[in-house]
Amino acid sequence: MTSTKTSQKLPQNLAYRLFAVAAGLVMVAATLPSAPTIAMAVAAPAALLVVLSAWIRSAAAPAVLACVAVLALGEPSAVLASAAGLAATLYLLMIHAEATTTVQSLPTTWQTLLGAVGFACVGLAVVAVPLEVAWLPVFAPVVVVLLFALAVAPIAAATSGQRKDHIGQGR
Repeated sequence: MTSTKTSQKLPQNLAYRLFAVAAGLVMVAATLPSAPTIAMAVAAPAALLVVLSAWIRSAAAPAVLACVAVLALGEPSAVLASAAGLAATLYLLMIHAEATTTVQSLPTTWQTLLGAVGFACVGLAVVAVPLEVAWLPVFAPVVVVLLFALAVAPIAAATSGQRKDHIGQGR
């Protein structure tokens, strides 16, 4: 006899997996319109990996990387590339979060989705504005590294605070 918690968890996790697979297939479909024929050899395994990831979670990352390869081989529009990126974000969130989800919690939050959509919109705006500044390619990587450091700083501070508690203690 199964417990109530188990019987409530299974259908929802199945729904998460199916939704994740649907998002993954949207990701693959968004890469196809501009893909050359040679990229179809990468897109077909990507679709198979998406379906396989419903059972084997570790197949999700190679599926996303295969879609990145399809995008790199073709000349996708910015809208299709950002749609593939949003679908990939949702796909990875759903695939990796469904194992820890219960009936009361959701694998994604509105903040996560708002951040993903916001970055996609910023990327589309950057592509849409024809800006030709000679020094921008030199300046952009520095800004990206600084923004990454700013984003990781709270995590690094919290981690270093935990390590200070363990100094001098054997593990």
